[in-house]
Amino acid sequence: MTMKHPVSSTIKGLIMDNDVAFLLKFLESGMKVLAVRMILIVTLLLTFSLFAWAMYLPDYWRVGCAAIFAVVVFLPILGLDKKGSQNAQTHT
Repeated sequence: MTMKHPVSSTIKGLIMDNDVAFLLKFLESGMKVLAVRMILIVTLLLTFSLFAWAMYLPDYWRVGCAAIFAVVVFLPILGLDKKGSQNAQTHT
């Protein structure tokens, strides 16, 4: 004999509610935007540290590596940032 857990049936009932579904979609889009912003901040810190390393003992190879890293990393993330911002605006 199996018993249904009362909490799981309550949660299933709440998920069907339109207000809760809207709230979950709103939170999901907000978390996507925050995740993209966090990736952008981490990338900014990594690029800053790489350029600091390049300026500590300047060399064309170090500056070139830092510049290539910055371009290769920031272009896709800026595209994600624009998409995340547009998705957040369309869901609200």
